[in-house]
Amino acid sequence: MERKIIKIRKHTVEDVRKILKSMDKKTGKSYADLPIKVSARMTRALGGAVCRITRYRMKQKVEALEFKFSRFFLDAYLSDQDFSDIVLHEYSHLYANELHQENVNHDKRYKAVCKQLGIEHMGGYACSQQVGIAFVEAINTYKIKKARG
Repeated sequence: MERKIIKIRKHTVEDVRKILKSMDKKTGKSYADLPIKVSARMTRALGGAVCRITRYRMKQKVEALEFKFSRFFLDAYLSDQDFSDIVLHEYSHLYANELHQENVNHDKRYKAVCKQLGIEHMGGYACSQQVGIAFVEAINTYKIKKARG
């Protein structure tokens, strides 16, 4: 029986942008050009997709603004697949919100968009245990380094 070796590593903003560009080719969007902010204050979420919702005369418009990722998500030792799943999860939020012109959260429209885009693992609360462990380890490493000065 042949064993499959899964490499784990830290990732970068450039890795995020590469994934966004590959999805932009599928969707015709230009989300890879949006700002990508990295925050050490994000300790409960791995990432987020930020959009502006404006209402005018009974109409609503959704505009993609930026991506946010936890510094600890980027510092976590993850497989490329786990990393990609989280980035795609955030991408699909922006895409679904713009498509439906409202915040669709994780409802059936969001799940339909994921299926349409070929995203098998929708992430969110169903992240693998390995992702959670790696995220917590990255936070703890940061706290230790900060305490040492």
